[in-house]
Amino acid sequence: MTNTKIVPIGITAVAFSITLLPGCASKSSLKIFEPRPARMVTQTCAPRVAYAHDDSATRLVIDCPLPGSKHGKPYGTIYLVLPDITGSFDFENASPGKGIYVQHNGAHAGWTQIQQGHLHWKPRFLGLGRRKATIDIRTNDTTRITGTFSANPDDRRVRQFERRHTQFIQSFNPAP
Repeated sequence: MTNTKIVPIGITAVAFSITLLPGCASKSSLKIFEPRPARMVTQTCAPRVAYAHDDSATRLVIDCPLPGSKHGKPYGTIYLVLPDITGSFDFENASPGKGIYVQHNGAHAGWTQIQQGHLHWKPRFLGLGRRKATIDIRTNDTTRITGTFSANPDDRRVRQFERRHTQFIQSFNPAP
């Protein structure tokens, strides 16, 4: 009789999963370049992103917390409206992509419309509704926002932002 060592499959699967986890971590990071008189302000954040999709559009809420902060009121929020749930979208004068950037506090608090740029939006591998995106956009006040992020489906969070900021949203997407 030979000496056979039995290794439980569960332990092997856990060890294999733990090995893969670091490579699967989200590498979400946005850089916000805000030109101001006599200097350039740059904020880097790990965004919290939610999206909602219905028959007419996909809406994203991208919260940018202060650097190093994971909770609390965001420094700024990007709100985007896309015509579909997957694809590449341009933000130009006659394009279907629309959006605003809201700076919540500071000397330059307020909102500005997304003027130009690009967003590439696709499903994540085994993401269970999660999406992955790269973004490079500019606003009317020449703020530039670039980076990558992952988004989770969260209708409640998107509706909450829309209710709180109705006046901003109606300014670029008026009701018929």
